[in-house]
Amino acid sequence: MDQRKLQEMGGGTLLVSLPKDWSRRHKLHKGSSVTIGVRADDTLTILTDVHGEPRRIVIQYQAERINQLINEVVGAYLLGYDTIMIRGNERVRYEDREQIKQAIRQLVGLEIVEEESSSILAQCLLEPKTVKPEKIFTRMHLMVRGMYRDGITALSERDKHLARIVIERDDEVDRLYFLLVRLIRSIAVDPRLAEGLNVSYIDCLDYRVAANILESIGDTAVDIARTAVSISGQFVNSPLKTVLIEIRSLLEIIQNYSVRAFLDKNRADAQAVVDIYGTIIDKCKKLEKIAMAGPKTSLVELQTTIANLNKISRYNIDIADLTVPMYPMIR
Repeated sequence: MDQRKLQEMGGGTLLVSLPKDWSRRHKLHKGSSVTIGVRADDTLTILTDVHGEPRRIVIQYQAERINQLINEVVGAYLLGYDTIMIRGNERVRYEDREQIKQAIRQLVGLEIVEEESSSILAQCLLEPKTVKPEKIFTRMHLMVRGMYRDGITALSERDKHLARIVIERDDEVDRLYFLLVRLIRSIAVDPRLAEGLNVSYIDCLDYRVAANILESIGDTAVDIARTAVSISGQFVNSPLKTVLIEIRSLLEIIQNYSVRAFLDKNRADAQAVVDIYGTIIDKCKKLEKIAMAGPKTSLVELQTTIANLNKISRYNIDIADLTVPMYPMIR
């Protein structure tokens, strides 16, 4: 941190000099223009009028480290690199090439633009200014809500086909999550983009946390769906099925409130989340009592499911907490 004294000119105008190294790095000279902005926290930003070059990274291909390479590709995407070159001193093996292509297909906007025997060039064609964090977050919300709704339905109706569809949907949630993380990182390092999208640095932190919670809800929905595939016995016309459906409806309601509270900063909706949470806990206790009184063949799976239903409701408390801290008594 460099402290500098202000100089006063005629008319009360205050001047401060720019660091020499920074000015040289950005090729500034007498007559150059810079943009000064005021952030939400009342600090100033100084931006050069020259836009930076697209960020490029080269990742070395080695057949024995393909898994690490895949992680590096995903990491480069999340860090906001525009061009990712995968290059080796040897030919990229067919099976490795397919793994790389599969990883790239998981990353929204990233496309292979050039391919040779020993290299693959991928470029992100997505323009950040055209994508809003709120829209991506809302799509994630709708996706994971549908996942646990169908997962609970598959469990209550013993529909293994529907359960497998839920499990497959998790890949799309991951795609949206990666896209949102990339966008948030881009906003955090580019004040122009933050201003254009009307997203503050605090908003970036909140979106990052909330998106991670939604991704965890999706993972929990997958766990419920996997239980639906493996569990024995049926719930048709049973009290167990009735309570499961009631909890399913309450989980959809609580998530609608939590997401709305987060996006609109609505304290009333955040309080509604806490109220509904208590009702869900009571329903889960009722479900456990019914399960304990029934056949023991699927008791472990049912108890695991009840724990997962509790987790989803608690995750929504965490989302609402980003609006205003709410700490319900955990029962």
